[in-house]
Amino acid sequence: MRILIVHSYYQQRGGEDAVFHAERDALLAASHEVETRAWDNAEFIKKPKWQQLLFLFWNWQAYAEIRAAIKQFKPHVIHVHNLFPFVSPSVLWAAKRENIPVVMTLHNYRLICSNGLFYRDGNPCEKCVSKFLPWPSTVYGCYRKSRIQTAFIALSMTLHRLLGSWKIPQRFIAPTAFVAEKLSSAIPENRIRIKPHFATEIMLTPTTKNGRVIFAGRLSEEKGIDWLLDAWRTLPSDIKLDIVGTGNHYITDDSRITFHGQLPLEKLRVLLAAASVVVIPSRCYETFSNIVVEAFAAGTAVIAPLGTAPASLIESGKTGALFPRDDVAAFHQLVESYVNDPERTVREGKNAHAVYLQKYQPQQNMEMLLEIYNSLSSR
Repeated sequence: MRILIVHSYYQQRGGEDAVFHAERDALLAASHEVETRAWDNAEFIKKPKWQQLLFLFWNWQAYAEIRAAIKQFKPHVIHVHNLFPFVSPSVLWAAKRENIPVVMTLHNYRLICSNGLFYRDGNPCEKCVSKFLPWPSTVYGCYRKSRIQTAFIALSMTLHRLLGSWKIPQRFIAPTAFVAEKLSSAIPENRIRIKPHFATEIMLTPTTKNGRVIFAGRLSEEKGIDWLLDAWRTLPSDIKLDIVGTGNHYITDDSRITFHGQLPLEKLRVLLAAASVVVIPSRCYETFSNIVVEAFAAGTAVIAPLGTAPASLIESGKTGALFPRDDVAAFHQLVESYVNDPERTVREGKNAHAVYLQKYQPQQNMEMLLEIYNSLSSR
């Protein structure tokens, strides 16, 4: 099968970029013909402001490039990952013009929410769900705390709703049922397919759990890093916390906390395999959380807040535990229970690895993806 994959990199690399690379590589390994068209938002922001604004609504350059790629490569399907902010849904219209079916992965909630997170002022927010014009987001300045920038994004969202841009993809891939439910007001159920992300296999060697806890992800407010540092400050036990990732700069005088910065995947996996438990303190809903699957692959249980997409991946008491998102005492209790109960960490770590083998390996994932591709009419 010939697949054309479209993606736009954020300025800070994240989970969407990792999924784009992982799926591309897995398709190539399975002997499919794959071409990619990828842009980098870091390059777009160097362009004049008027051009950035124009591209937010319609990127004629990307439109032309995708049409040319279709004519040259003749793909059976186009798989779209990220279009925001400057590639724009114009590439969907290029696919429609050339009569190529489109699959689009839902990496965020941007079809409804201006900042794509359903998140505002430290809490989940769904005020724009029922609004054709997402005006509440402009009132609150939900995108980068700027009412002006948010207004342009809201207008772009409304324009493409009027044009019917989101009616072009025949299939949307939701990584969790949680995401499918949250976006059910924008996408008909018959166009959504649930397919999780995956992690490449890890050759596990017997590893003794070291009594440490690990957080891995972007260091930003919505990911809960502020909440985690505050919660750790009042943790009564002398438990060590490893923090892996980049983003906002944080300094702490807590000797129990070690910042590692960004690590290569191989080194991160060593830390994951040795940790007693992985913590996900996210303040936003998330859509999946790749670190859950990486932790499962490494044989480590995960603690996550209730009412989030990561929580939907965890079976409490079997592969991890869940806590009310604002309950610091409950979080403390869970962290201490894992570190102080080595038998639990080993037992739930083995369960987690078994779930990884069952659900989140590349081969099974590619079978699901190809089933979605094959459900579309081909050339």
